[in-house]
Amino acid sequence: PGALARVVTGALCPQAALGGGAGYSVAAALRYGVARGVFTNEAGMGTSAMAHAASDVENPAEEGLWGMFEVFFATLVVCTVTALVILTSGVYQEEAALAALRAGTVTDSMLGAPLSAAAFATVLGPFGEILLAVCLLLFAFTSLLGCSYYGERGLFALTGTDRWRGVYRAVFLCAIVWSSTADVAVVWQLTDLFNGLMALPNLCALLLLSPQAFALLKQ
Repeated sequence: PGALARVVTGALCPQAALGGGAGYSVAAALRYGVARGVFTNEAGMGTSAMAHAASDVENPAEEGLWGMFEVFFATLVVCTVTALVILTSGVYQEEAALAALRAGTVTDSMLGAPLSAAAFATVLGPFGEILLAVCLLLFAFTSLLGCSYYGERGLFALTGTDRWRGVYRAVFLCAIVWSSTADVAVVWQLTDLFNGLMALPNLCALLLLSPQAFALLKQ
């Protein structure tokens, strides 16, 4: 309950939670929260629709509902559980995080996977870090497979042929090698940029197709 109260307080009353420095920190939290949320659930990007389109269902609205559940589970359930683990473990303190943010001394151990690993390790010990590393490995591998499939389908839609599949796969593999060795900040910035470029035309298409979607939902 206390961890949930901290989440709600920080979201609805940032001034009370963080003091006078809330302005920048809240803006940064919204910016990175939306970017990482989209990266997690692909909502609005139009990529997961390619996978759902390959399913065999009687009504497309049925598969669309599964897509909505996917976003709900990935965001509200998985991300909330991760946040609660971090908050209840004691590895994250708002005051220290805000001080580091103001001073520009935020380290890698205070962010992302290292912070989550430290939280799991408080209860599970070294096994917690290993467990999280395995989960990240599986997530990364399945994400690569999914993104590769999305790219191939997009290339086929643009060219109408699988002729360039080999070239695409070679470029895709080179991108994996480069992103694995490049500066992480640059990789994340490019990821956010390309996600935004995918989302803009897809959201416009969703608005135009919304009457058809509502009609299918009523069937």
